[in-house]
Amino acid sequence: GCRVCTSATSCEECHDDYDDVDNSCVQGSCISPQDGAMTYRSPIFVETRHPYCANMNVSQHYIFTDPSVEGILIDFAEHSDIESGYEFLTFSRDPDGLDIIQQFSGNSFHDFNITSNSFYLNFISDHVVHYWGFEFTAIPLINDNGIDVDMDEIGEEEEEEEDDIDEHQ
Repeated sequence: GCRVCTSATSCEECHDDYDDVDNSCVQGSCISPQDGAMTYRSPIFVETRHPYCANMNVSQHYIFTDPSVEGILIDFAEHSDIESGYEFLTFSRDPDGLDIIQQFSGNSFHDFNITSNSFYLNFISDHVVHYWGFEFTAIPLINDNGIDVDMDEIGEEEEEEEDDIDEHQ
């Protein structure tokens, strides 16, 4: 069946390698969710096929293995869209999806932080209507030497560095 693509960079190559028979990713182009956790040390890119497939029920556990990871920023693409009220993308702390961190349906996707080094993801679609789908990057928030991670400050520092570079040219 259809799967959610996951890779450490991008799943763009996966779209060219879908098997037209069952709409699944061909082994080797993307990591397809399997039973058990998928572990990472750097940001991961997760997306559905566009549009996604009917009758999907995909669950996966993602873990960042670096011990300095204190949280995860989930950064959604603006064009993420699934059928409102019928299809759900759920982030939770447990495999049964009972301790929900965030749940999305429709086009109400927004970025958010998870205060741990792992999360469970579940995506459910029905058999009727299929929209574009979703894509997001899960970015580990790392605490080096007891320094609090502040994403706003990181963005400001990057802008200052760009300004410095422009001034020297």
